Amino acid sequence: MGKAALDAKRIGSMLGSVQLRAMALDRLGLITLLSSFYFFQVWGLTNFGSPFPSHTHYGFMVLSAIGIVLPRLWWVLVLNAIAFSAYHVSSLPVASNNQTTAFFFSLIVVEITVLARPIN
Repeated sequence: MGKAALDAKRIGSMLGSVQLRAMALDRLGLITLLSSFYFFQVWGLTNFGSPFPSHTHYGFMVLSAIGIVLPRLWWVLVLNAIAFSAYHVSSLPVASNNQTTAFFFSLIVVEITVLARPIN
């Protein structure tokens, strides 16, 4: 086995179930990709005038960028949804339609995640 093959195998084992070969996106991957673009924009817009420090917003922007690059990581969408829900509740009242839409979308993502993966 060549060095490149060993490196690809090592990186693949670090990423878990993410496959490094090109594959068509499934529905969840497409939703994660589009939602990550949306959350990236919302985290950028809410950076100033927020109860959270700026580095928190930048961290979630990086998490959203990971969701854009690797849309098969569905947990990126779930983490973004939970974090944005907490942000929105902590900064109420909000007069932004964009943030309110993102909040209700976040609630739907969290609800679907709980219904699809029940906690035993």
